[in-house]
Amino acid sequence: VYTDNYGHETFETEEDAAMRETLEESGIILEEEKLQKIWSEKCEVQDATYNVTLLIFIYPWDWIQELIATEPDKSSDWTWHTFQEVIFMNLIPMLQKNQDFIFQEIGKYFNYCEIESLNEQEENDILPMTEIAFNNFKKKTEKLTTKDVVTIEKYKKGVTFEINRLRGRLTKINKYLNNYYEENTYKYSIFKIEIK
Repeated sequence: VYTDNYGHETFETEEDAAMRETLEESGIILEEEKLQKIWSEKCEVQDATYNVTLLIFIYPWDWIQELIATEPDKSSDWTWHTFQEVIFMNLIPMLQKNQDFIFQEIGKYFNYCEIESLNEQEENDILPMTEIAFNNFKKKTEKLTTKDVVTIEKYKKGVTFEINRLRGRLTKINKYLNNYYEENTYKYSIFKIEIK
């Protein structure tokens, strides 16, 4: 639980914390639905002020956002490493002891997707998924191709656009209704006063 500048208390979920920390330390904005928690452990610390939970998430990199060293006084620049390089690194104990498990989970994640390279033209040629196609889409246990992912992403953009359009319409509807009710409440009050 943390308190904002206005004194409101908010409960931060594990996913919220992962997204906040990632943004603060790398400038990267994560999408919650793509976060996959693979490990957590409550930390028993004597005389601790906070309850501490150690968590490991994996997340598919989209290569669009650029990693920024937002805390250069605390850490070096972000760099990519192969599994073989990571094995010989001096990692924090939590990562060191769970290294094999983390690699296994990343492997599982990428075995779920058949990754292929698409050039810009090929990607542009892919049409968004239709609602009927989405409702009849394969089960999650089957592999997704890159084309599947692109068509679903395009469908998602369309759905998001429609949601925002409907939100705008709903705001207008509520505005009209509020004006109507306020106006009629005022007339009703005048009517009551005149009767007296």
